[in-house]
Amino acid sequence: AKRIHEQDVSLLNFLPRSLQEQMHTEVFQPHLTTHPLFILLADSHERVFIKICHNAMSQESLKPGEELFTYGKEAEKVYIVDCGCCFYCEGSLPSQNKTDINAGDWLCEQVLWMPWVH
Repeated sequence: AKRIHEQDVSLLNFLPRSLQEQMHTEVFQPHLTTHPLFILLADSHERVFIKICHNAMSQESLKPGEELFTYGKEAEKVYIVDCGCCFYCEGSLPSQNKTDINAGDWLCEQVLWMPWVH
């Protein structure tokens, strides 16, 4: 079954900004608050946390076999696996150091703190 994302429902663009912010916070808070930094932000700096949910978060679905990113490419975002699973290969060959990634796992967190190349 195909997942429906916000960009697939054009009427959502007509919601008032405050409702869009509330919707984004409801959608993304459960995923972000699995990380200690975002737990702190949600508790101590609610407005900043809402802005992160509204402006910095998005959803993406991959088809089986589709790559999320490629070796040697500059990292631009952190990924949080919502459902399903994938694997991470360290190095240029897909058979090298394969690690299973499951729902709830974070990928490429380093890009939050420093420049990072996959």
